Amino acid sequence: MRYRTPKRASQETVYRKLISLIDSKKQTSDLSDNLTEEHHHITGRQGLRLINPFNILCCTREEHDYEQAHHTWERQRELLAVVKPIRIAQGFRPEDYPEL
Repeated sequence: MRYRTPKRASQETVYRKLISLIDSKKQTSDLSDNLTEEHHHITGRQGLRLINPFNILCCTREEHDYEQAHHTWERQRELLAVVKPIRIAQGFRPEDYPEL
């Protein structure tokens, strides 16, 4: 098993709770009406981006593979614009999280 710092371990605990909360509010992909299979981190998983709900895209496996293959600055901005109103509707407040 890979060593994780105590800070990272606590972030992963928060991350698992966050994913459960997001999934309990919406079980379909943010890009289509298909069931969510995976979670894509739009700007990566380092630091606080791991636990920022505005950085997490719920998607199918095919959508996740596509986003991984077409990872550009412009596409990141497009996805963040798609996710933001969805997370706000779910009750998350952008001012509670660092800007992406």
